[in-house]
Amino acid sequence: MDLPKCKPIYNPSFSTFSHMTQMTSSHTVKVLQCCQISPPQGSVPSTTIPLTFFDIPWLLFTPNQPLFFYDFPNFSTHDFIHNILPNLNHSLSSTLQYFFPLAGNLVIPPQPSKPHLSYTEGDSVALIIVAADGRTFDNFLKTWASILGEAGNKCPPLVLVDNFLPCNDRTLIHYPSGLELIFLKQWWHLKSLQKDVVKYANGSNFDEIVRATFVVGPIEMEKIKGWIMTRSMNIFGSTRLYLSPYVVTCAFVWVCWTKIHLIHGGDFPEKPHYFGFIAGGITRLGFSVPKSYIGNCIAFGRSMVKRDQLVGENGIIYAAKAIGDTIKELDREVLGEADKWISDWEVLFGSEPHVMITGSPKVGSYELDFGWGRPTKVEEVSISKTRAISLCESRDVFHGIEVGLALPKAKMDAFDSLFREGLKTL
Repeated sequence: MDLPKCKPIYNPSFSTFSHMTQMTSSHTVKVLQCCQISPPQGSVPSTTIPLTFFDIPWLLFTPNQPLFFYDFPNFSTHDFIHNILPNLNHSLSSTLQYFFPLAGNLVIPPQPSKPHLSYTEGDSVALIIVAADGRTFDNFLKTWASILGEAGNKCPPLVLVDNFLPCNDRTLIHYPSGLELIFLKQWWHLKSLQKDVVKYANGSNFDEIVRATFVVGPIEMEKIKGWIMTRSMNIFGSTRLYLSPYVVTCAFVWVCWTKIHLIHGGDFPEKPHYFGFIAGGITRLGFSVPKSYIGNCIAFGRSMVKRDQLVGENGIIYAAKAIGDTIKELDREVLGEADKWISDWEVLFGSEPHVMITGSPKVGSYELDFGWGRPTKVEEVSISKTRAISLCESRDVFHGIEVGLALPKAKMDAFDSLFREGLKTL
């Protein structure tokens, strides 16, 4: 199997910039074993699970691809295959007993029947994009890691989320009038056109792409926040902006991203510039859904700023206000504009000057310990083709946020320079 090789280019002189890797296609990775893992035989009956209106829009998206790196300094390949891998397989099978929708299949019947998830004895893991959001996937991985840690115990304890068992009950999701039908019609229409909302970036060439991780820590966040607050009164007549760590980080990154595309010939002065992100729905709904719920429960946020405002002297302020206002609107009524989610996505992804965020710093990716310690690095593979920007919590900076990008080398160098200088001059 030919896979891209990463050549690390380290720059340890500036702590906020973590590392850069360049993609090449000159290395061959030897695949040692491919496994199909099912829940334990007889543990789960054949089951059909309907999709909810939260699930349907994600049928149009390409999947996230988080890749976890662990350090194995004291294990040989033989040790891994004969000792660690069997335990991984067994513990994954035990975990799928509780998260069996992830081992099932997506069934798309002819119209007007609705798509649904189906599990039959013997189905094995091939993760389905609409089966779960990041919260569910995080619960699944932590349960798997916990069961693996008890590999010598015939009855390993099950990790409970807020004292709840994993839950597949779709009746917990209350349907706003007509919303499911709106989503189904939009999805069937796009499917008939063989059209996905998210496409791979045009002209992506792995030989030209570099990946980099930037870390924004609490000190940098406070600098950005303070800079915004001292100037927002003159612009908006108020300092009462919503300035969470997420907002100030995204605002700063959005401005840097826009400026480097302007420098490299991507100027769209008359077009609105969009910023899209995913927002958790569990805590924003007007009804109770346990955090152990297996399924999507997330909303979509889209912010807009004019180009001249975004690249001007006060661009970070305009960006922060736009993102913060969108989050406040989602807090007020998370499903208020839900009927426009799919059409809003089409507008955002159909425009050249846009940013889309994938991942969340709230998931806890670096807490995932399978008995080998924390991951040394977590990478979102999909951004090399989708050109999204990934976010997760920082591994080494307490309350910091890792920002992952994949860009052509010239643009990445420009982003690195703007990122560094921007933080220095605040």
